[in-house]
Amino acid sequence: MRRALPWAGRAADIALAAFLAWSVLWSLVTAGFILWATQRAGTGGFLALAAGAFWPPLLAGALFLARSATAGSAEGALGLARLGWAGVFSLAFAAGLALVPGGSFSRSNELGLIVTAAAHSVEVQDYSGASNKDDYPVCRFEHNSLGFRDDEPSFGPKGRLRRVLVVGDSFVWGDGIPDNSQTIASLLRASLEDASPGGFEVLGAAYPGLGLYGYSRFIETLAPLWSPDVVVVGYLGEADHDPFDAQALLESIPRRGWLRNPVLNTRAAQRLHEASVRSLRTLWRQPENAGRFSALAEDLARKAREGRYRLIFLSYHGPWTAPAGSENLVLPESLRYQSRASDLWYGKDAHPKPKLNALLARMLAERIAGRQQTR
Repeated sequence: MRRALPWAGRAADIALAAFLAWSVLWSLVTAGFILWATQRAGTGGFLALAAGAFWPPLLAGALFLARSATAGSAEGALGLARLGWAGVFSLAFAAGLALVPGGSFSRSNELGLIVTAAAHSVEVQDYSGASNKDDYPVCRFEHNSLGFRDDEPSFGPKGRLRRVLVVGDSFVWGDGIPDNSQTIASLLRASLEDASPGGFEVLGAAYPGLGLYGYSRFIETLAPLWSPDVVVVGYLGEADHDPFDAQALLESIPRRGWLRNPVLNTRAAQRLHEASVRSLRTLWRQPENAGRFSALAEDLARKAREGRYRLIFLSYHGPWTAPAGSENLVLPESLRYQSRASDLWYGKDAHPKPKLNALLARMLAERIAGRQQTR
């Protein structure tokens, strides 16, 4: 008669089966989404990204084999039992992934643009769990009805007002900025009011993790509705050439719930974006990708000409060749990030502090109100 396993041994077998089932499903969903989304990165990008998706099942398989090898020669039937448990967990996890609605990274406003949440306020008091944040103050994030961290926009006739649309990523959105009044869009609004009382409206439309593709989608969506006279793009150079920026990934997530939910519940989109930012910047420099984003910049300038608005690139990280017809406001070297914390920049994640936002807002106001158009 086969000796019964101790309770602890049975618990270990069940836990191992659950880990194996989850890791296999996790990897299949991740690899499937990568295959779906990496048409933007080509074959090399898919292979580089997919390689990182399969370490959990490999680890689980190794543990499974090690457990079987140490169970003894009389435990052959237990291997089948473990596989049986793995099958049961696989079915349960698959059903849960497909049926439970996923909410993370899926919020878009009525215009199809990725946002945090419409008409929503939240206060973050403790950043100690984020290793890439240093000395962040308590931050309050208030979002208007479109989900942007800014005042409520007016879409009525503008009359003699001149409208300024400011788009960007977390630099413009205000990561590490204590409240809405100290974002660059809000400070630009105040600076323009000082320069020309009652003469301007400003709308900030930004989201962390956007790149040039996302900026383009925001502008082409908002410009026909809001009729800006000036569009300002917070431009980060190569960092904005990410083929997996937040808007692109949002549009890559399947629409059908039973396909969409697994992608959201496994955070496959977030992890693809994080892998691209942290490990795969060499892909961004490939001629195909560089050409694609150069064409995007040229298209932004073309749309500005057609829409009869000024296009100003606020270039945070130094000079570059802006597309013809646009304006390029480059930060003076004394204001650029110097690879360390200062009164202008956070150190670890290289984001602007309120003081830098105030300086840049005044520079932009002088350019916009004074109509200087040097390149």
